Amino acid sequence: MTVKAEKVLNEYGETQFKWFHRSEKEKYDRLKAEMEEKVSDRDAKLKDKDAKLKDMESEMSLVYSWPTQYCNYQL
Repeated sequence: MTVKAEKVLNEYGETQFKWFHRSEKEKYDRLKAEMEEKVSDRDAKLKDKDAKLKDMESEMSLVYSWPTQYCNYQL
């Protein structure tokens, strides 16, 4: 389902949309739940990666700032 189609369905509500068969509605609900779960898993992984990246950046800033802290010259 495209984003545009989902937007239209949400705009008019499910009461306006008629499913041909109950199994189609069940399949749609199942697939939508799976998609939302995958998206939430992906978002959680991205947050973890962002946190690790920030930790690495802070460690690297310490490493690169170390020589200038103990030397009399500026780079």
